[in-house]
Amino acid sequence: MDIFCEYMVKRKKGAKEIAITVGVIFAAILVSILLTAFLRQFAFVFICGAWYGAWWLIRRTNTEFEYILTSEILDIDKIMARSSRKRILSINLKEISACCAIENINIEAEKIIDASPNGAEDGVYAVDFDKNGQKTRLLIKPNKKMLVEMKKASPSLVNLRSEDIER
Repeated sequence: MDIFCEYMVKRKKGAKEIAITVGVIFAAILVSILLTAFLRQFAFVFICGAWYGAWWLIRRTNTEFEYILTSEILDIDKIMARSSRKRILSINLKEISACCAIENINIEAEKIIDASPNGAEDGVYAVDFDKNGQKTRLLIKPNKKMLVEMKKASPSLVNLRSEDIER
């Protein structure tokens, strides 16, 4: 049976992203002041370049994740500033060790890949698997349809919360 499902989540801006934004703006202001003081005749061109760089860096803090389930392959893509896409990982659901709600996990992982809107909130699932001999945990927040399709792809390894089961 062929399965295809995709879902996109937007990463909520946290303290780190706000600090980056504030720092970049302060840096652009400082560069503008210094360029005006020392390079009067070329200052405008360099100031425009500094503010363009600041705008570009601030846009890169807008992050979305796309989950794509094709048969039993789960692909996770990171989309930055709605312009560049990068494949984070691709895993076979038949090769995972477990998939369940984050509140039900009690085993530690060596590496955590956070592809959720903002970490351990309600509805976040942990997918545990081995990658190059390292215990890895993927944090995702799929919708109910994708969870049901994941359960169909790997029924014994995907454990759903009772509120996520479609009736």
